[in-house]
Amino acid sequence: MPSRSRALSAEDFHTYDWVIGMDQSNMRNMKQMCPPGASAVIGLMLEVTNGAEVPDPYYGGPGGFDRVFDMLNEAVPLWTQRMIDQS
Repeated sequence: MPSRSRALSAEDFHTYDWVIGMDQSNMRNMKQMCPPGASAVIGLMLEVTNGAEVPDPYYGGPGGFDRVFDMLNEAVPLWTQRMIDQS
């Protein structure tokens, strides 16, 4: 299955309503990058579950990707509901 990715840009904070990071390093970088007056809400992916950081699955051993998938599978529906509730 093909995938696409790109670096986050300052314009994204004006284009999107929500920008969600996986760990505290992402959060710091996003907050520094966010331009004044931008309307995007910046959130931590697992703040809707246990508030932990999403670990890099590459370093999680044989089950690392499965573990991260399970974390995201739990958090994404909660984020979706939060977005619906706040729209």
